Amino acid sequence: NAIMAKVKLLDKYKNVTFTPKKEPWDDLVLDIPDYVRREMEEKMITARTIKHAIWKAEQDGTGFISEETGECLCFYVTNALTYWAQYKKSGDAYEVSRAYCHRMHFREGE
Repeated sequence: NAIMAKVKLLDKYKNVTFTPKKEPWDDLVLDIPDYVRREMEEKMITARTIKHAIWKAEQDGTGFISEETGECLCFYVTNALTYWAQYKKSGDAYEVSRAYCHRMHFREGE
C-alpha cells in the first residue's frame, strides 16, 4: 500500500512516474491465513517484508527448521527491527503461519 501511495502521489503532485525497483523476492507467492494477515496489519508488517525474510532463508539456508512440524522460522534484520516469519513450503507457495517483529538486533559472530 505504501508503494502504491507513493506511485499515485508522485504522479498526481509531481507529474513523476515512479516504478518500484523489482527485487528477487517480489515473485514469491505467500499463502497467509486471515488471522495472520490481521496480526501483520496490527504490527505493520508487510507481505513484502515477509517475502524478503523467506527468500533470504531459502537462499542462505538460514533459519530454524522444526523437526516436529517441518516449518521454518526465519528472520530478516533491518536497522530498526528484526522480522520473523514461520512458514512451510507448499508447492509453489509458502504457507505463513506466524509473523512478528521486535526491536532486538542480533548478528552472527558477535
